[in-house]
Amino acid sequence: MAALATTNLGNTNLSATTFGLGGGFLYVQSFATGVATVQRALELGVRYFDTSPHYGKGVSQGILGAALRDRDEEYVLATKIGHFATPSHFRSADAIRAQFDENLLLLQRKHVNVLQIHEADWHQW
Repeated sequence: MAALATTNLGNTNLSATTFGLGGGFLYVQSFATGVATVQRALELGVRYFDTSPHYGKGVSQGILGAALRDRDEEYVLATKIGHFATPSHFRSADAIRAQFDENLLLLQRKHVNVLQIHEADWHQW
């Protein structure tokens, strides 16, 4: 099997595959199936993974955390902040920090490589 193409992310030294795995539906079959899917993607050379607290109400992040824990392969892990079940109720710096801390807990990480903002155009930010 041919290696997947890679690219640098912006002006960083991070290199990721141009083909990534999004976590939006990893939880649909089962947690274990989601973990197996991520680990198989790693075996096939995928090196970019994206998730969000919105995906499966956090289950996607738990799946990626479990699947990527203790893996030796280098990869880029992206997650998001800013999407809340009741957006107008939780828009504050403290809420965003708390959400990011929860993301890291679920992902079983001290950091992520890419942090994106859901609903960045929301008028009340």
